[in-house]
Amino acid sequence: MLIVNERDTRLMTIYSNARLIVYDWHFNLYPDILKSYEVEEGRVFTLKLRAGHKWSDGHPFTTEDFHYFWKDIANNKELSPSGPSVELLVDGQPPKVEILDEVTIRYTWDKPNPYFIESQARAAPLWLYRPAHYLKKFHIKYAPRAEIAEAARSTLGSDLGGNWVQIHRSVDAMYYDSNPGLPTLNPWVQTTRPPAQRFVYTRNPYYYRIDREGHQLPYFDHVIFSVVGANLVPTKAGPSPLAQGRFAAPKARLPAAGRLTPQPQRRQTTTDQRALATPAGINRNPRPASIGIRWPTSFGMPGRLHRNPQLTGAWNP
Repeated sequence: MLIVNERDTRLMTIYSNARLIVYDWHFNLYPDILKSYEVEEGRVFTLKLRAGHKWSDGHPFTTEDFHYFWKDIANNKELSPSGPSVELLVDGQPPKVEILDEVTIRYTWDKPNPYFIESQARAAPLWLYRPAHYLKKFHIKYAPRAEIAEAARSTLGSDLGGNWVQIHRSVDAMYYDSNPGLPTLNPWVQTTRPPAQRFVYTRNPYYYRIDREGHQLPYFDHVIFSVVGANLVPTKAGPSPLAQGRFAAPKARLPAAGRLTPQPQRRQTTTDQRALATPAGINRNPRPASIGIRWPTSFGMPGRLHRNPQLTGAWNP
């Protein structure tokens, strides 16, 4: 895939569409990374994760990742001088955030917050979590300055003058996907440290979606972004096949038995049409023409995505 500058590594985040909540074909909001979510009075939001879900490095994805973001990033005066995002404030007041257990977190405002759920389904979502196990080694609360500087030299090639805030912001690149060391939930993992002319992504062995036949997505082992002149992109590439879904596998309709019923007024949404995955026993789809994040999958639409029966125990805690 051709890109015009290094910042376009963010396109992987956009096209992958690994979101807590996404839109279905009828533009109703629908849990994706989440197992379910409940909304009470438009002001109390209870999010439930999938037990067994893992980051790309194999570490568990839990509510500790939400707690770290809220406590140590959004409400840290040095990392976030202005405090939490305005979308997390109602009449200037932040929510009460409760960690109920390893997979359940609740956000409560005194008044309704109509933007909270929708903000999770955007191309550039309002991130509520971070890989805490990775970022803590760059946070002054959890590591001494000397260790943070040493970790920065190893990760970034510079200690940035020992400024832990600048270091943390540099390694915390979830949207721009520019730090190859940062664990991800996307289908492919960035492996190239900028600056570079060629960015190589490798298959995430813990990606949480499978297709109808039980093959773990994505199908391709590698995706490569090449930085070229802006005038060359429309000439050589045209619109991105990832964006268009041109390499979508055939017959990507949702089976009748698993069809989602639109519920515009629903207060609770849940689905078991995603699959947690482990590196062991991965079956590769034999169709080389399928890029692995077909239209219904990469854009959050309810395509042929099913639970892996071998992971039933982990899937339904």
